[in-house]
Amino acid sequence: MMSGIGFALAFMIAMTGSALIYRSALGGKKDLLVFNLGVVPSSAKLAKRMKEMCLMLERMDTEDVSTALAALDVFDMNRVTTTITLLATEVN
Repeated sequence: MMSGIGFALAFMIAMTGSALIYRSALGGKKDLLVFNLGVVPSSAKLAKRMKEMCLMLERMDTEDVSTALAALDVFDMNRVTTTITLLATEVN
């Protein structure tokens, strides 16, 4: 147990040192996978998916969208609200 905790602590110190030396943990898309906790999709692919979603939402009636949103739980509704607010801020 102690060796596992020691390994985790050594790993965190190594990652912190790496971030300070290489300045790679600044929130960019080209950061190391460990700092971003996964692969960041390309802007072109994300833009294509967002455009497809917008076109699909445009074809739906307001009642259909309302029904789909009513099926979401509280946490998902908060995430949708946050996303819409963020997109509205960034697009305008």
